[in-house]
Amino acid sequence: MGSSCTLVQQPMSSSRTHLRLVAATALVVAGAAAAFAIPWPFSPFNQQLPLGNSYGEYQSYGGDPYLHPGIDIMQPAGTSVYAVKSGYVKAILTTSAELHWRVAIGDSATDAECDGWLYAHLDQPTIAVEVGDYVSEGDYLGSLVWWPVASFHHCHFVKIRNSGWTWASDWAFVGNPMDELNPVVDASPPTFVPVGAGAKFAFVPNNAHNYYAAGATLSGDVDIIARIQDRVVHPTWQLTPDQVTYEIRNDTLTTGEIVTYAFTGRLNYLDNVNVIYQDDATYDTRGDYDARVYYIIVTNTDGDSLIEATDGNSAWRTRDFNNGEWWVKVRAYDHGGNVTADSAKVRTANYLSLSGRVGLCDGNPDSTGIRITAPDLPGAPFALTNSHGQFVLDSTLLGANRLVVTRSGYAALDTSATMPPGTWSANLRPNYLVGDVNADSVYDLIDVVGLISFVFRNSPQAPMPYWSGDVDFDRQFSITDVVKLIEHVFRGAPAPGPSRCWP
Repeated sequence: MGSSCTLVQQPMSSSRTHLRLVAATALVVAGAAAAFAIPWPFSPFNQQLPLGNSYGEYQSYGGDPYLHPGIDIMQPAGTSVYAVKSGYVKAILTTSAELHWRVAIGDSATDAECDGWLYAHLDQPTIAVEVGDYVSEGDYLGSLVWWPVASFHHCHFVKIRNSGWTWASDWAFVGNPMDELNPVVDASPPTFVPVGAGAKFAFVPNNAHNYYAAGATLSGDVDIIARIQDRVVHPTWQLTPDQVTYEIRNDTLTTGEIVTYAFTGRLNYLDNVNVIYQDDATYDTRGDYDARVYYIIVTNTDGDSLIEATDGNSAWRTRDFNNGEWWVKVRAYDHGGNVTADSAKVRTANYLSLSGRVGLCDGNPDSTGIRITAPDLPGAPFALTNSHGQFVLDSTLLGANRLVVTRSGYAALDTSATMPPGTWSANLRPNYLVGDVNADSVYDLIDVVGLISFVFRNSPQAPMPYWSGDVDFDRQFSITDVVKLIEHVFRGAPAPGPSRCWP
C-alpha cells in the first residue's frame, strides 16, 4: 500500500508559477500553549529544564528496541520532585529494583478510568506519600535516585491512564508532557545530519535494505530515510524531534506537507518501532548511553500522524509522479516552536508495459508486422504487431511518451501515449500509389503482370500494400482492376484515384 499523496497543480500567475502547499493532515502546532498547562515537577516550577530523552524516542539497551514512553528531565541526584497537578496516589511501586521506584497520581478518587501523571526514578526512602493519599499541586513526592550510568540522574515523567482503586504498572501512556508543560523555551532547533558522504537522505525500495546509490534514478515504491536529531537545553543528549513531515514537489506540483509522525497522545511504546526507525547494518539507529543516532523513515505514514503497523507498507509511489526531477523536502519540529528543513533533488523514471492495437484504416485484413517504436527512450524499444494488430511494448516510461508507428506502404504515424493507459489504439493511413502493385512508385508492366498473376493464376504474391491492387475501389480484386490498370499503363487513361481509408 502506498502513501496517499495528492498532487496539486497551481495555475500560472503572470510569468511565474507558484506552489500552493496543501496540507495532507492537520499539523501539531509546536510550541502552542497547552489546553491544560502544568508546571515543571522541580522548583522553580516555571523554568524550562534540560531533557535527556524525548517522547517516542528510539531506545535500546541490549534487548528489543522500544519507543521511549515519556520524557527524562535531567536534574542532580537528590533533587526534590513535586506534583504538577492535584490528585490521588494510585501506585507506589518499582519495575526493576531500587532504581525504578515510581509514584502514579490519578485524577479520580474512584476506581473509574482516569488520567494521571507518573514520576519515576525516585529514591525509595524519600517517597513522602502513600497509596490513597490526596496530594495538591506543588506537594513534595520524593527525591531523585542516584543513577549509576553516565551521571544520568533524571525523572521519567509522562501522562498515563488506568482504572482501579490502585494501579498496577499496566497503565497506558497517553500524553507527551511537552504538550502541557509550561513554559517550554528551547533555542536549539532540530538538526539534519547527512546519511552518508554528500547524501542528505537515503532511498531504498519499500521495506527493503538494498539502498539506491547516491544520485541514482528512483522507481517504484520508495522509502525516504533522514537522519535527524534535536536537543532540549541539555548540551549532550541528542533526542528525536517531536514531529517530522515530508513533501514531494517540483515547479508546478506538490503533495503538500505530509505528517510522518507527531509524538503526541497515546504511545504504544512496544509496537511498530521499525515503522519509524530504520535499523540495519547500513543505517544503524542507536539510542543508549553511548550513542544517539536516529534514521527516520519519513515515508512510512498514511498521513494521519499515528504510528500503526500498516504505515510500514506506505512509501513514495514514484509511479504516480511524472518521470523527471523532483524535490524531496523534510521538516522537523520541536515544542519550542523551532522548525528545520532540508531538501534534495532526485530523478524518477518508471518503466511499464504498454499494450494496445494498431489497425490499418484502408481495410487491409492483415495487420502483421506493424512496428511501434518509442524513439526517445533509452535503446528506442519497439514491438511488432500480430495479424490482429495487437502488441505489447515493454520498458515504457510512465507519463506521455512519443511513439512512431510504421509499416511499408503506409504513412508513418508520429503520436504519443500516456502511461498507464486505458486501451491504446491507433490507425495507419495508406501511403501508396493505387495500382503500383510492387510498391516501386511507378506504373509499369510489372504491376500489370503482378496483378494478373494474383487475380487469375492464384499467385501467392499479393499486392503490397494489399489494397494497392484494388484499382476501382470496390474492395475486391477482379478483371475490372486489371483492365483499368492496363488502360492507364498502355493507353494513357487517367491514373487511379489516391489511396484511401475505407469507411
